[in-house]
Amino acid sequence: MKNIEDVKVGDLVVSNYKYADVFMKYGIDFCCGGGVSLRNSCDMKQVSLDAVVDELQRIESQNLVQNESNMTLDQLIDHIESKHHSYVRESLPVLISYSDKVAKVHGVKYSELLEIRVLLNELENDLMPHLNKEEVILFPYIRQMLGDSSLLTLPIDSVRSPIEVMLHEHDSAGDILKSIRALTNNYRLPEDACTTYRAFYRLLEEFESDLFKHIHLENNILFPKAIELENA
Repeated sequence: MKNIEDVKVGDLVVSNYKYADVFMKYGIDFCCGGGVSLRNSCDMKQVSLDAVVDELQRIESQNLVQNESNMTLDQLIDHIESKHHSYVRESLPVLISYSDKVAKVHGVKYSELLEIRVLLNELENDLMPHLNKEEVILFPYIRQMLGDSSLLTLPIDSVRSPIEVMLHEHDSAGDILKSIRALTNNYRLPEDACTTYRAFYRLLEEFESDLFKHIHLENNILFPKAIELENA
């Protein structure tokens, strides 16, 4: 059994979903960058490994393990669609509306708001077709695999093909969110931020957290299980 310091952060979140909250706190990438050990991730972020391990162990002692890693494939797909896809569709238009208002009022003084507005529109243009491709192509294909695989009707040679596309698009979305976090200086508000400005940053950070958890569920649990099913 490996020491927790040498376990990949993506695998840690698979074992206990609440670990994601700790990694978000310290800026540790557990979705697109989930293949890196906890020790190396802390080194890259220049955060205390001991402090992170202490928080993870505290969560473990509280027995707050989530059930996503134990869900069947069809249960996991239902969960992703109902919780995370719905959240993106509901929240992203609101974020863009906030971004437009804040950039219009404060963009001259804080030019990063203009860049964030561009990035959010780019994110919307990427994510909305991405969700549709998952719901119309990849997820139905996985559901068909769960039945009689000889009845597969979608024009896909292997589940790996759409998964590779989804992984690439996840990386792109993750990069946009990392750029936004950098532009906001980790969502640090200026002293003269108005109420709308404050609400905008709060929603941005919440959106980032949900999307990273969403990507984690697909990259580290759903996709590997689907490939394993196909191989079997």
